[in-house]
Amino acid sequence: MLHVAAYIEAAAGSGQDRILWLEGDDLIGVALADGMGGMGGGTLAAESAVQYALEAMNEAPGLIVASQWPELFWRLDRRVNTTREAGETTLVALETDGRLVCGASCGDSGAWLVAGDRVVNLTEHQMRKPLVGSGQADPVSFTAELGDGLLLVASDGLFRYTGARNICETVRRVPLPDLPRALVDLVRLKSGRLQDDVAVFVAGRPPQ
Repeated sequence: MLHVAAYIEAAAGSGQDRILWLEGDDLIGVALADGMGGMGGGTLAAESAVQYALEAMNEAPGLIVASQWPELFWRLDRRVNTTREAGETTLVALETDGRLVCGASCGDSGAWLVAGDRVVNLTEHQMRKPLVGSGQADPVSFTAELGDGLLLVASDGLFRYTGARNICETVRRVPLPDLPRALVDLVRLKSGRLQDDVAVFVAGRPPQ
């Protein structure tokens, strides 16, 4: 049984990072987006993308395998693109059954597996552009064994401003329910402010 925790903090205002997730008996799904565009367009794109992604996961019978994710993203891209006043957004969406992790991404938000001092960047080969909402999204799918690792999904507000060493040390030290906030604190300025919005989702097995 996997336990999950999440946290979002905006650098200013309400921010443009969004997370939605679902927890079922056999599956956990999560969608994380970082909207781009002013006047609320990025926020609307991010909100729409995570909502549509969760709808697709709810409708699918069982684990959505890696080969199915690009088509799902293309459908999301078209829906966001035709949503009035929506901008564009990064998107990481994935599911895990506790054994496999399968998903896809566009943009520079990321998904990692963290185990001890080792990190597997599931989104290493993602395309930064075009984004979801452009009508030309170029998703890259991935699949990996979860093993005993912790699943970390986050916006670039985390990954841009700290490194794997700090993240791994924090994962080892902090209990899972407190981990998302502790990871956000890694990129907090001395003033207490953030340089960018940060969204963090984690899923892992509790200590034995």
